[in-house]
Amino acid sequence: MDKPIVFSPRIRKSIWRNLEWYGLFMNNPDAPSEEAFQAYYEVPNQNPVFSWVDKFNGVTYLYDLSINQAQVTPSVEPQAEWVTKLNKRLWELLSPELLDPKDNWKKAWLTAAKRLDIPTMKFIIEQGFDVNVVDEDGYTALYHAVTPYGGSIEAVRLLVESGADLSMPVNNVDFLIKVGWEGVAGNGEASEAISIAYFLRSIS
Repeated sequence: MDKPIVFSPRIRKSIWRNLEWYGLFMNNPDAPSEEAFQAYYEVPNQNPVFSWVDKFNGVTYLYDLSINQAQVTPSVEPQAEWVTKLNKRLWELLSPELLDPKDNWKKAWLTAAKRLDIPTMKFIIEQGFDVNVVDEDGYTALYHAVTPYGGSIEAVRLLVESGADLSMPVNNVDFLIKVGWEGVAGNGEASEAISIAYFLRSIS
């Protein structure tokens, strides 16, 4: 069974800011408030579409949570141009694969971990995702967070704070520090690896 997608307040706020930035509320005294937008998506809703009417310009705006996209009817300029730019930005904020929970975000999660994509990792964690899942080689997100180019202390902290299990062999502190150093190629990367090593030692 698919998990319902309930965007966190942080994600909804980011979406709302983009709706504002791209002019969907310009010259529209009837525009909804951020509070109304937040409340609408607070719980799973059978209708994922949030809509409002811009009487001043004679158009209706729709935002569909299920695809994280907006539209305007009738499609007239300049509103249509604003919406096109907005939708491109929304897909940068949350890629389409994050809106399909059929595989419980495993593929998107492991890809984000390997890329050290913190915003995407935060989004998936907020959906109740298990941060200790492993890839086809048996590696966890924590492993991937320490291996490339000295790793990322921000990603490591996020994973540990979100329940990364240090008792797993692949999450063993000594092992992680070793493979982290193997990925270092320069002074800046060494600094990150040192921070990760110090942090992991302090919690083990």
